[in-house]
Amino acid sequence: MPYWTAWLVESKDFSISAASTVIAVSIIARSFSSFCMFPKLSQTISLGRLSRWLVLISRVALLLFLPMNSFGMILVCMVLFSLVYPMMLPMVERMAAVMMKEDGIDYGRSRS
Repeated sequence: MPYWTAWLVESKDFSISAASTVIAVSIIARSFSSFCMFPKLSQTISLGRLSRWLVLISRVALLLFLPMNSFGMILVCMVLFSLVYPMMLPMVERMAAVMMKEDGIDYGRSRS
């Protein structure tokens, strides 16, 4: 996260204020994603399918940053990425808990 601001300022020619706004919006999106979106999605979509989609959408969102140069488009990419990528940590934790419960697998091994 600390390098995003520098990248936006140096590579995309954003002002410090514009880059800071993008970072602030991403932090808000991350919070919403982890606390609101992931619980709802994990109730309706299987964890295996959800993991594949999260990885794919995160990869696409990251690649979209490269050609974009306008503030609005970067902001959209950052919100998309910040909504999807942070869900991976609680997803992995949930998968480990399910594996422990259903298969009796050791927690440390299931995480690795």
